Amino acid sequence: MRSYHRLLHLPHHKNGLSVLYFVATLRTFVISFLILFLPVVLYQNLLNMHMSATKAILVVSIIYLFLPISQLIFSFAAALCNGRWGLKWGFIIGQVFFLLFLLTSADSSTIYNYFWSFFLWGLASAFWWVSYHSYFIEHVQLKSLGRQIGLVEMLGIASGLIGPVSVGFLIVGFGKNILLPFGSIITLLSIAIVIFFDENKRQEVVYPSQIIHMIKNNYRDFFSYVGSGAEEMVYSVSWSLVLYFMFNNYSLVGIFSSFVIIISVIVVYLVAQYTDKMSKEKLEKLGAGIISSSWLIKALLQNPVSMFIVDSLYKIFFNCFLIPLRAIAYKHALRSNINQYVVFREIGYALGNITTLLVIVFISILKLPLWYTFIWAAFVALIPMIIREKQYV
Repeated sequence: MRSYHRLLHLPHHKNGLSVLYFVATLRTFVISFLILFLPVVLYQNLLNMHMSATKAILVVSIIYLFLPISQLIFSFAAALCNGRWGLKWGFIIGQVFFLLFLLTSADSSTIYNYFWSFFLWGLASAFWWVSYHSYFIEHVQLKSLGRQIGLVEMLGIASGLIGPVSVGFLIVGFGKNILLPFGSIITLLSIAIVIFFDENKRQEVVYPSQIIHMIKNNYRDFFSYVGSGAEEMVYSVSWSLVLYFMFNNYSLVGIFSSFVIIISVIVVYLVAQYTDKMSKEKLEKLGAGIISSSWLIKALLQNPVSMFIVDSLYKIFFNCFLIPLRAIAYKHALRSNINQYVVFREIGYALGNITTLLVIVFISILKLPLWYTFIWAAFVALIPMIIREKQYV
């Protein structure tokens, strides 16, 4: 019988990457519909607390601030955990706290509960991503780095294809309260799998002084991650809310998102192949330029047909940007201290997230339309391209 690992080109369990791929796919499935629907659910719950629309958007952005702030703080704790007890415990702690986030977020009786739950989400993200990137870097084959990153992205896209549309219909059928319990069940399954993760290599402990020194010596990399993190938060918060304002229907938002994802599946594979053969600088510049342009077009043309076309282009060329950027990060990490570089990268992304959320707060205070953040996204998407050195070494 042909091995499923061979069909998917997955490494066998002897190095644990196939287990990691599966758990990451389950987690991405949950994240795919959380990113799309959670800002809208929060917004509606705040409206039900008799807040105005403008104030509700302001509070949503403040609640989301607790996520990257917590992630920034706990990235060092995650590195410390991995250094003392091994990566397996980093994965377990990350998923356990992600489950706690989902369970606590289900209680919408008080606004203060959301601040606490998003703080837990940040903690969970810190442990998950520091562990994930450290493990992946150590076990990936350098000569096919782009293809293997692309494989992970394809599995994530496949789960993201099913997540939004299926959960959109679940919300229509059972109400928005089904969102978090459904995510909790999937997360519980991922915890059960990661418990059997058989490799538990310890990492080096990371200290804040080391990261400060690394930022000074690698400021181009650092600001690339800040720019990328700032852009991704616009997509995670503002884009979800604007889509809902446009359709005013959960199932239509889910269908829209899933159709856009279909278009990008094959492109991810092609980009991953070219990442190993072409200049990563050229791919990254191409992706950054088109991503920036797509945000400007979204700000100007706000109708369903235009949004579908432009977001399809965004999804396609985002991978021209993401895969080379991640491949570059992994190669730089291999040439330095892996655990230090991963924490350095995560802090850059967290600071980018925080910057965008502060922009949303500022826009809300001024009572400007939310699509103004699309102009901000167009600017920050260009930062990795502008700040990068001319030659990748």
